[in-house]
Amino acid sequence: MGYTTLSKKGEKTNIPAVHTGHRKRILKKLQAGEEMLCEHEFLEVFLFNALPRRNTNDLAHRLLCEFGDLKAVFHAPIERLSMVEGIGVNIAEYIRVTGILLDKMSAEMKKESYPVKFNLGEFASFINREYAVLGCEVLDVYVLDAFGKIYGRKRFTSDREARVEVQLSWLMEIVVGLSPMGVLLVHNHPYGEARPSEADTATTEECRQLCEKNGILFCDHFIFAPTGIYSYNLNRTLFAHEYQQEQSGADNA
Repeated sequence: MGYTTLSKKGEKTNIPAVHTGHRKRILKKLQAGEEMLCEHEFLEVFLFNALPRRNTNDLAHRLLCEFGDLKAVFHAPIERLSMVEGIGVNIAEYIRVTGILLDKMSAEMKKESYPVKFNLGEFASFINREYAVLGCEVLDVYVLDAFGKIYGRKRFTSDREARVEVQLSWLMEIVVGLSPMGVLLVHNHPYGEARPSEADTATTEECRQLCEKNGILFCDHFIFAPTGIYSYNLNRTLFAHEYQQEQSGADNA
């Protein structure tokens, strides 16, 4: 048994029963584990969205037969892809653009990531490399475990190029979702100085208090600018109250 559909010319076309529910079976295999799928089946699933009403099994086999493997398929020129039977220019462009995106993602993954463990000198060098290339303001929240290991980063941006307004709800989501033992903030002034604004200082204090209430160490807030890096901790403005108490005690001794 099979089912009948109309071709583009209005002619009745019989679709073999072997293809009925085929997509569901492939997706069920994928849900069971990616190791369950063969190379051509990965390509089939990829083509599902591009060709929502067509059997993609034959196309996957033709592409692999023509180019040899998945890597070659996604790196093939648009002109050659479009010459494969059943693959027009639009599908060829879809495949090639995906290949370009995969290459870019691979390159990003190979780039040097943030330091595994927080060390002031190493982290400052990382900040210089990481934020010098950014043309808009961002706020990054780094989360640390009990041993000072950085195990995650969350970036917040704004549609306003020169300013990102911090919402405490952002930090609260991180506190609840990632359960860090310590937090580091880094944001940048792409076109200004590293000197903090009143808003920067007010936000820093609010974040510090939120961390304190939740038993989390607020390690520092760094501001990067082309002129240098500002550290609230090193400038004694982050823990100004505690520092003043220590100085007062030392003076009275």
